[in-house]
Amino acid sequence: LSLVLILSLVEVSAETSIHEEANANEEINNIQNQNNEGNEENDNDDSIHSNLRRRELWIGWSSVYYSSTSATLSWECKASTKYDICWKKASQWWGPACWFNKKSHTSNSQGSNCEYTIPTECNTKYVAKAARTSSDYISYSWTSRICEVGCSTPCPLGGTLVGNSITGYCAWMSPPDGAEAFIYDNKIYYTSNMSPAYSCIGVCPTIDGVMTEMDDTGDCLIGEAPSDQPAWMWSDRWYYTDIPDGNCPYKPFATSGWDTSNCHVAKVPDGYYGFVLDQKYYTKHSRICPLSGSKYDGANCFVAAIPAGVNGSVKNNQWVYDACPIL
Repeated sequence: LSLVLILSLVEVSAETSIHEEANANEEINNIQNQNNEGNEENDNDDSIHSNLRRRELWIGWSSVYYSSTSATLSWECKASTKYDICWKKASQWWGPACWFNKKSHTSNSQGSNCEYTIPTECNTKYVAKAARTSSDYISYSWTSRICEVGCSTPCPLGGTLVGNSITGYCAWMSPPDGAEAFIYDNKIYYTSNMSPAYSCIGVCPTIDGVMTEMDDTGDCLIGEAPSDQPAWMWSDRWYYTDIPDGNCPYKPFATSGWDTSNCHVAKVPDGYYGFVLDQKYYTKHSRICPLSGSKYDGANCFVAAIPAGVNGSVKNNQWVYDACPIL
């Protein structure tokens, strides 16, 4: 009897060990499957296309459009079907996405396209998936955009901030009444076809207190260089050829005279267009560029060049630039 009892106990013990080993193996397989799922979510970096990252998997097309603070997952879905949306930071390597964030989304009766938006932190890598079943899912991987930040001086060139320092702009300057503001070759201009108050009245400039007048050409005569000294212009100033001893015989204005290199006559007044014709110094008959500091270039009124790093444009006939430029 003792021998029979011992043999029976051995048989029961062996059967129990077999069941325990099978259960242990099943548990190991489950853990491995979970790890594989987590690893699969982390291995989706081969689908980067600028702002749009796309990966073809089990349930058709998919895409993710993302900013610094959110991401919208899109996928081809079945009608009236429930999907699990799971996501995590890629740095959370120790578990699948559904361990960290999991939401449900049910498609409408038409199906076709589904979307779900999730919150994100800026400049962070994420993985996500939209799953109908354990074998029917779509995976995503992306890195959110760098944080959008403002600045303490949004309008360093002057002007008034419109909106906020992140997405707003600086209202800079306006052209004179009757003129049209525009930007060409990263330079600020306005049209010279002024209103009658500026363009149709013959107004000659006053230089150093001396009034100039129109001659029979219809332009303003500033003066005339000596016949034996060629008249010329440089940097909006009138000159005639240098005298060896620095003695300039023609000095019509208080600022005329030797400038250590040449005989200087006068500076073209702001807003006027100066030129030389037949040894004579002229301006056009009106101040066709009335905005202070602007000058006529022969066609339009030039104001200033836009500094590098500044994105300038025109809104409502006003020159503006994006807030917080990088100067």
